[in-house]
Order: sequence, then C-alpha cells, then structure tokens
Amino acid sequence: MIINTGQRTDIPAFYAKWFINRIKEGYVLVRNPYYPNLVTKFSLDPKVVDVIGFCTKNPRPMLPYIDELSKYKQFWYVTITTYGRDLEPNVPYLLDVIDDFKTLSLRLGKYAVGWRFTPIIITPNYPKERHLKAFEYIASRLAGYTKLAVFGFVDLYDKLKKNHPEIQDASDDDKVDIFLTETDYVFKYTDKDADVAMPLTDLGIDPDTDLADQYDFTRTTASTWQCCPGTLVYRRDIAKEVFGTDDPTAVGEKVKDWAAMKQTAEELKQKGYYAFASYADTFRLYGNNISNSWVKDGDTKVTVDPMIMQWINDSKEWLDAGYLNPTVKGQWNDDWNKAMGSQSKVFAFLFPAWGIDFTLKPNWDGEDGVWAVTNPPQEYNWGGSYIHVATGTDNPEHAKDIILAMTAKKDNLLKISQNYSDFTNTKSGMQEAANDDATYGSEFLGGQNPFQYFAPVAENIKIAPLSDYDQGCVELIQNSFSDYFQGKVDFEKAKSNFETAIKERYPDITEVVWPE
Repeated sequence: MIINTGQRTDIPAFYAKWFINRIKEGYVLVRNPYYPNLVTKFSLDPKVVDVIGFCTKNPRPMLPYIDELSKYKQFWYVTITTYGRDLEPNVPYLLDVIDDFKTLSLRLGKYAVGWRFTPIIITPNYPKERHLKAFEYIASRLAGYTKLAVFGFVDLYDKLKKNHPEIQDASDDDKVDIFLTETDYVFKYTDKDADVAMPLTDLGIDPDTDLADQYDFTRTTASTWQCCPGTLVYRRDIAKEVFGTDDPTAVGEKVKDWAAMKQTAEELKQKGYYAFASYADTFRLYGNNISNSWVKDGDTKVTVDPMIMQWINDSKEWLDAGYLNPTVKGQWNDDWNKAMGSQSKVFAFLFPAWGIDFTLKPNWDGEDGVWAVTNPPQEYNWGGSYIHVATGTDNPEHAKDIILAMTAKKDNLLKISQNYSDFTNTKSGMQEAANDDATYGSEFLGGQNPFQYFAPVAENIKIAPLSDYDQGCVELIQNSFSDYFQGKVDFEKAKSNFETAIKERYPDITEVVWPE
C-alpha cells in the first residue's frame, strides 16, 4: 500500500507532529471530502505500507522525526521556487529549503527526493526571464542531490484571477503549442469534450495518407515517433545453466505462451531462479489485451475486464509457487532495479525497446552481451510518447511540420532507432532494421539485432479500448491487489479496497462490476 500524504494539505509543514502520532498509533482515519460520512481506516503498519509519499514546501518540521520514519520507504516531492512574500508569505526562505532538501537527499538518497518547480506564474514582477534564471540557479544548487525535476504552470481559476488580478495570461508567443502525453493519458487529452488537443485532421494531416507508413494501432489516437512492441529480455548465463542453451529461438520456444512459460518457470525455480522479478512485470501483457474499456463513454461504472481478473489469479498462483521474487513489490523501486543486477536470480524482464535502453541497461552492472531478446508469451505494447498540438495555438502550420518531421519521415525515425535503439513508428523502416544486423545490432545485447523480434509483435498489436479513467484504474487495481498477493488481505478485501479507492479518485463513479 502507498500512503500519499500530499493530496489535500502540506503534512510536513503544518502537521508533522500529528502525523508522527498517527505513525505511533499505527493507523489513520481518512474522510472522503465528497462523501463526508465515508471514513476509511488505513493501517500504517510498516509490514503493510510499501512507501510513504510526501509533497511539501517546507520539510523542516518533519526532519526531527526522520528516525521515526526510517522503518518506511519514502519518496519526497519538495517544491522550491523563488517567489517572494507578495505571493507566498509563509514559505521559508529559498536557501533554507534548499538546505533541507539536501538533508533529505543525504539521508534517503537522491532517488528518493524530487524537486517541483511549480506553479509557474507570469506577472509583471515574475516575467518569463526571471523564471528561467530561477530554475537555472536552483538546479545548480541541487545538482547531485536529486535525479528528478518537474515543473508546471498555474491553472487560472476564476477565484485565482479575482484574488490575484496581476497574474497574466501568457501571450500567444509564450503559450504552449505542442505537448507530449504517455499512452495511458492520450484519450484524456484527445477527447473532443476536453478541447485540449487539436485533431490531426484540423491541422491538415490525413492519417490515411500522411501517416500511411505508421503502424496502424498508433494512428487511432494521435501521432507518435515511437511504437513500443514488447519482448522478453532474458539472461543468457541463466538460460545456459538451466536449459543448456541461450539461443533466442530455442529460448523463445520455452516462453512462447503462458503454458510454456509456466513450465519454464518451474524449471527455473528448481535451479534457484525466478522467472520474473514481480507480479507487476506481467500486468501490461494482460492489461493491453482487454476487450472492453474500464469505463464506457457516458457511464458511471467501472467494469473489470476478465483479462484483468486472469492477471490477478495468475499472479497469485505464480507468487505462491515461487516463480516470482517475493521481496520485489511492484516496479520502479530499488528492489526492482536491483533485480536487474548481476547478482540477481531473476531470469527475464518484459520490456519494449525503450525499457532495455532506459531501464535495464543503466541497472546492469556486468559486462555487455549477457542479455538477449526473444518473443514474449503474449503480444503487448507498453508506452509511447504522443505529440499533440494545443487547442488555440497560433502556430498550426509550424506544429504540423514538426509532427510530420518527427513521426512521418522515415529517415528521421531511422536515425532515432540507430542512435537510441528505439523502435520507431515506420513500418517500412523497421522492416529494414530487422534485416540489417550490421547497423542495428546492439552492443549491450552481444551484437543481437532486437528489431527482428520487435517487428513481428508490432504488426499484430491492437490498441486496447481507452477511456478517461485508464490511468487511475491501472494504478489502483495493482495497488489494491498487492496486499492480496503478499497474503496481507484476502481476495474480497482487496476487491473492496479497489472499489473504495476508485470512488475516491473519481467521485462520479458509482459502481464497480467484476467478471463472473
């Protein structure tokens, strides 16, 4: 379970002592702001809590209690800007917050503390140039103490405009023209009712002609330079020891479907190895093959697809059987990263191209050539960054040219594939790459050309039905059933926890329907 303390107020700044008292008591009561009579009790037992998240502009009041929080994994977002007392009269001085940020980083590690430079507010006293200088200054002071910085612009609500008339709307030249979204957010921004992103056709882009060389499933939403078919990436040394061969074709037969994968997992277990690191590793293979959207257009109920239930059942079975590492809880944490190291007993990971270059390679501490790619037990797609043109842009022609240059010109896409080992969105180009071992062989993969395995998967991908609720449903179903997988709650309690969490995230949701 993840405890997010920063959703409604700044706990470290104003309620540090109260929070520590709740830690000592071992639980916290949370009232639903939309349904005041709904009060939920959450355990704060370290055995139950996977991580505590803090978001604050002033971490100092919580620093004396860091030792009492040491039994928990933590992640801190600390907001640091250079606004004066005119806008933020109660925020500590800049250098004090920077010092406290460093204290947290030295204590918890640079991966456990992120910097928020937000919200960006444009006024006569705070012009664009001032923000750029402020960002550069703070970044220089935090260098080496964090690996993450995020920024965002102020939302000009009517109340904010009334209370702060000096806040200016950006000029046309300063407004965002182009922005990116991850796959899970695409529908949210392309929904015509949201009126955030311009349809490609309004820009004069005809998907059937201008984007004809893109993979079909990517053209249903927006334009992207990425196509992210997934593969299975495995340890050659473990394969040789357990199977007597590390040949990708031979290994591919042993993982060609879930039945074969299960038999292989048992072989690996007998030799002291895990098939995968975590139950979360397989989620995309199931979640990207659902038949129905989580929430149908205009509906107020969440429908859990049978494929999601299959993932739940299989994950529990595999974890109980010892095919997954029980100490790795989820993804994107230290234990998961360590599972990619040379001392790990994990045989394989399920990654698209970007996962190999961006995630696996930085966490591997051995020699090149130990990892190889083969087919996954089930075809899937994971991720992708889509390019959108903001509604109201004053540069539609330039935006159109940029989109076509980045997503529809084969030569440009092939350069990305060569330089970053990324599988790009050109059908003809990726077929060329699959047949060109000399150019596209990966040094990290011992000279293997992974495009030979990416290309067939990409041809068969059908994008899962999307809805505005996808991101929340995907996150919360995994969080809710994590405790069930680990034996901390029973199946019915996990279902109940998901129903409560999804209604809290989306107050318009009235019902959760489970497959029979």
